[in-house]
Amino acid sequence: MNKNLVYIVSGGRTGTQYFGDLMSDLIEDTFSVHEPDLLDPFDPLRLVRATRVFGINHMIFGRIAGRTGIRNIARRWQCGLVDRAAIADAIRAHRDAYYRTVPNSLIIESYYQWYGLADVVRDVYPRCKVIGLVRDPRDWVTSWLNHGGQHDRRDLTRLFGQRRLRPDDFGQTELMARWPEARRFEKHCWDWWMINSRITEAAAVSDLTRVWRFEDVFTSDDPSHLESLLYFAAEHGARRYDVTFDPAIRQERRNASRGRAPGWRAWDCEQARCLERHCGPLMRVYGYGLEPEWQAKLQG
Repeated sequence: MNKNLVYIVSGGRTGTQYFGDLMSDLIEDTFSVHEPDLLDPFDPLRLVRATRVFGINHMIFGRIAGRTGIRNIARRWQCGLVDRAAIADAIRAHRDAYYRTVPNSLIIESYYQWYGLADVVRDVYPRCKVIGLVRDPRDWVTSWLNHGGQHDRRDLTRLFGQRRLRPDDFGQTELMARWPEARRFEKHCWDWWMINSRITEAAAVSDLTRVWRFEDVFTSDDPSHLESLLYFAAEHGARRYDVTFDPAIRQERRNASRGRAPGWRAWDCEQARCLERHCGPLMRVYGYGLEPEWQAKLQG
């Protein structure tokens, strides 16, 4: 397939759709798509459009059987239910025909569930690039608590044969024993560790996968982080797509969550220690949790 591909992956709540759209504006000959085959029963028009492109087996029946959808195939891969060749075939079946319908030569797909396939997608598309966005887990957990839709009554993953990854999928049987009664807060803490561990591991074995901190790209005063991300996405061997970079565009913010969950400075010591148990070593890799105020909460 004569396409250059970039995947933007994260744990959600990191502006992946924003970055994808931004890149299509700033990089020549680029097509950006966000969750092209997302199954959203509350958006029937989108569901109809996706079914026309991907087919009813892919969108409905395969999901009921747990065989189709990026979430399902990523879960099967992460749980060791399929071998590497089979998962490569599944990725190819999910995307080859769709990518061929795109006239642009550079395709950027932003869909956070690709994090579970970041280590194997290059078996199918050897030249593809993966951009990981990692966010401070304290802000990420707060954002998910305010946004909702995961580990609450709005969580739709139980429909159509889908489910979220759990501690027992990674041999954490002791944690799994109390998982059903665990608070949403702790489940989100574990999610951050699990998702960003997969992204970090994928980046460690290929220079075609790179990770940026959400804060550096999105909110820092230094525009060079976004600039480096754009040029990384635009360079594909001998083909270097022209980039039009405007630092002022970083001032726009989209899809910010609002809610009652307080920021980490208002957390109690128990919440701080809970997040630290799950995320501590990895968050330190990215320079999070070094503030004296945070350390005091851990000792309190």
